[in-house]
Amino acid sequence: MCRNYQLLKALDAPRFVYRYSRTRSTVPRLQNKLECRVLAQKYSKYLSEYNTFALFQWHSPKDLKFDKDYFWKEFAHDVSSSNQNAIFLEDKVHNEAMNNSLKSSIISPSDDTEYRCTFQTVSEPHPIEYMLRLTGKPNTKLQLHTLGLRTEGNIIASYIQSLLEESENMYKDLSYEKLLSIAKRSRSDRDKPIKELLNNLAENGITNSRIMGTEQWLVLSKA
Repeated sequence: MCRNYQLLKALDAPRFVYRYSRTRSTVPRLQNKLECRVLAQKYSKYLSEYNTFALFQWHSPKDLKFDKDYFWKEFAHDVSSSNQNAIFLEDKVHNEAMNNSLKSSIISPSDDTEYRCTFQTVSEPHPIEYMLRLTGKPNTKLQLHTLGLRTEGNIIASYIQSLLEESENMYKDLSYEKLLSIAKRSRSDRDKPIKELLNNLAENGITNSRIMGTEQWLVLSKA
């Protein structure tokens, strides 16, 4: 009863709910709701502290058994060598909590679809390029699904937005060919690293573009 009471109190549950807290199905539901709320706050905190996030999916067939935690730690170790201002969540993403933190349905709400996440602060394309290079290797077990760039104070996001604004339908109906076309329009040498990044994102199928999170994030994801 004490455990149930603590959960109800943490969730600010109405008083009449307490009388039903002894039923077997109540505690798991409360735990799930509390976990979602706590993790959404955790993700929101990271989103406020870093200017980039990346979500990954497992690329290997479902029937292939391997130690996901081990490969994720190895991947995190490799990426950290190119950007020390990064954190990698040890556990898989709580999908509903991630959507809540961005106030948008960025990924499948079903936890049957597993994602892994890193939050980083980047000031130039190299760390992102490095992640794309690692996930593009033969027999890789991870693939980049979503890249989020803070729109304020993020040079990369500013460049990408300016290039996207040159297209007739900003953030709409992007495709592999359109993204490459946008990347080729700018002739400025200053934009060359960003153009190369757009090329590599297109090569990896990252062609959907959206503004979300109360217009704070430019999010590029797989079509």
